[in-house]
Amino acid sequence: MEKTTNYRGLGMAFMAMGVSLSVSFALTLGPAFMGIGAAFFVLGLVFLNKGKDGGQSDG
Repeated sequence: MEKTTNYRGLGMAFMAMGVSLSVSFALTLGPAFMGIGAAFFVLGLVFLNKGKDGGQSDG
C-alpha cells in the first residue's frame, strides 16, 4: 500500500509557522529579525504548489 502525503496540510502548517515566527520576532527582537520566519513561509508556499500538482513527478 502506497503512503500518501498531505502536501496542502504541510504547506498551511509551514505558512502559519512562518507568519507567527515573523511577527513574534519582529515584535520582541525588532524588525531586523522579521526575515527569520520568511524561510518557513516560502517552504509553505512550495508545499502548497506541490499539493496542487497532485504530487506527480515529471519523470
